[in-house]
Amino acid sequence: MINPLSNRPIFYRLDGTEIVPFSDFLEYLNYMKEIGEVNTPVKKSEIAGFVVSTVFLGQDTNPFHPVPVLFETMIYKKDGHFLNFMRRCCTYKESLEQHKEGCLFVTAIYSNPDGLKKSNLKVTVAGHIEYNKTGAMINRLIKKPKFYFNAI
Repeated sequence: MINPLSNRPIFYRLDGTEIVPFSDFLEYLNYMKEIGEVNTPVKKSEIAGFVVSTVFLGQDTNPFHPVPVLFETMIYKKDGHFLNFMRRCCTYKESLEQHKEGCLFVTAIYSNPDGLKKSNLKVTVAGHIEYNKTGAMINRLIKKPKFYFNAI
C-alpha cells in the first residue's frame, strides 16, 4: 500500500535490522495476525525506576519526512506514568543511539551522577528539547539532538 502523500509504502516489518516494506495492506494484516504484536521491541532498559523503551512501529508516522519514520523511544515509570520523553527516528542504527540518549536522560536527571542537587541539574538536548529536573519540557526546536548536562 503506497501513501499518496509520500509516494512510498506505509507499512513495514523488521527483518533482523533490515526494514522491509509490505507490498499491500493484506500482507501487512496477515503478518500482524501471525506475530500478534503491533510494535516490535528493539531495546528496553530499566534505570532508577524508569523504563526506556525503543520499538519498531511498523508504520511510517510522518509521510512528509524525506524517509520513513519507523522507530520510537519513550520513557515511563514502571507504574506506567509517562515522563514526557518521546522521540522518533528512521533507521535501526538511529534507534539504538536514540535509546542510549534516553538512558542518559534518565541517568542524568534521576541518578544524579555528579552529586549535584537535583534542583541544580538541567539537561539540554541541543537544538531539540530542553528539560528541567522533573522531566518537563522547557524549550523545543526540532533538529538532531545531543545531550549536555549542566549545573544551573
